[in-house]
Amino acid sequence: MRVRILRGFLLGMIVFLSSGPLYAGDEQNINYIERGFYRIFTSVFQIPRYLVEKTLSEPIGLGTVDGALTGVYYSVAELSGGTFDIVRGVVPYAKYLVFFA
Repeated sequence: MRVRILRGFLLGMIVFLSSGPLYAGDEQNINYIERGFYRIFTSVFQIPRYLVEKTLSEPIGLGTVDGALTGVYYSVAELSGGTFDIVRGVVPYAKYLVFFA
């Protein structure tokens, strides 16, 4: 009985002391929101950026098509990544929504 309690206590202390912070602070949440808005606002520039870059570095027809497809891919990736960053920064504050409803 004592061994089981001691083993459980030691396991609990190991888990408690070895884990990092179990929550993000306000500063980190605000950084997630800021990064999300930055990624969303700059996602529209990915298409022209890759279109010009690939057109000038590859053959004209192939480079233009490759640049357009690559630009669309990175634009969608940045848009969805920015959305998930905003959600990740806002979700910890959803528990306070009850007081405003």
